[in-house]
Amino acid sequence: MEEIETSPTTKQSKKRSSTTNEKKQKKVVKRCRKKSSNENEKLKNSIPIFTDEFLDLFRKQKSEIRSHKLIYSQLSERFKLKDAQQEQIRLDNQKMRLDIEEISQKNYFLKNQLDQIHQQFKETFHQDINKQFLLLLHQHQHDQDYKNKIQKIVKSLQF
Repeated sequence: MEEIETSPTTKQSKKRSSTTNEKKQKKVVKRCRKKSSNENEKLKNSIPIFTDEFLDLFRKQKSEIRSHKLIYSQLSERFKLKDAQQEQIRLDNQKMRLDIEEISQKNYFLKNQLDQIHQQFKETFHQDINKQFLLLLHQHQHDQDYKNKIQKIVKSLQF
């Protein structure tokens, strides 16, 4: 005959092991696996053709396709606009660089002209002043005070 254990510890351990097994099973049962695309296709194919359920599914898919096409066309337009904007920015940038180069050349030319005019002015001004001062000095050769003042003026006017 077989001996059956009825001790409380064995009953508890059996309960524990059975509850742990149930928990493990529950965890497995609780997990939901994702349906693969094949399963989705099987589900769609399992719907009989030309039933209300099939027609509803067809309408739903058709509306999804329309919405995706609309979104695609909107995104395509946005991308075209962005590309056009980028091209315009690139062209504007290139034009600005050319304008900057042209302005730099004009500035260089104007600066050279200004330097030439300044030099001519200095030379002419000095020649005229020197002539006038020489005349004054010649006229007042004996006046030392007058001579000193003229020399101070000449020194202050030198550029």
